[in-house]
Amino acid sequence: MPAIDWTQALVKAESEGGLEALLQRTAARDQEAFRVLYDQTAGRLFAICLRIVRHRRLAEELVRETYVRIWERAPQYDPRQGSALAWLIAIARDQAIGMIRLRMREDRPPDDLTLEASDPSALGAIEAKLEFDAIGRCLRELPYAERHAIVLAYRDGLTYEQLAVLLGVSVESVKESISRGLARLRASLDQPS
Repeated sequence: MPAIDWTQALVKAESEGGLEALLQRTAARDQEAFRVLYDQTAGRLFAICLRIVRHRRLAEELVRETYVRIWERAPQYDPRQGSALAWLIAIARDQAIGMIRLRMREDRPPDDLTLEASDPSALGAIEAKLEFDAIGRCLRELPYAERHAIVLAYRDGLTYEQLAVLLGVSVESVKESISRGLARLRASLDQPS
């Protein structure tokens, strides 16, 4: 098999219509076009995956899976529906969100509030358990949307942006929900039992 001159392939792709042309050639199972498409877009898709999952190894795995999907779905790309880059980003984003949802199901349900005391002493464990029970009781009194957002943010470490994508709401809605929930949580914890 002859060596491929990627620079020449890139210049050719640019002159023939950019990413759209590369996707069309990929749909025809042109491996050279697929390689050039990868070279042009992998950095962007990696950044998107990393921003969503916040873990380098997972983002790298997602990029590999994303390009498998791109290879499989390239014949479905329709330039009338949007730009090639938007189509590629949508596939990467869907892969990342799918991974977050899968990990959440595998780990434990968002409302599964189990004690994770780090103090091994008996007194420390008892104090942690009492505090945890109080927080759990107060959390259960919150409306579901607020409780769910707080648990995902503070237990699972999701950012406002990740929560917005996962929950299908705006970042501002996530911030408001968490803020209201934390205010109610503080008020509930300040009340004597």
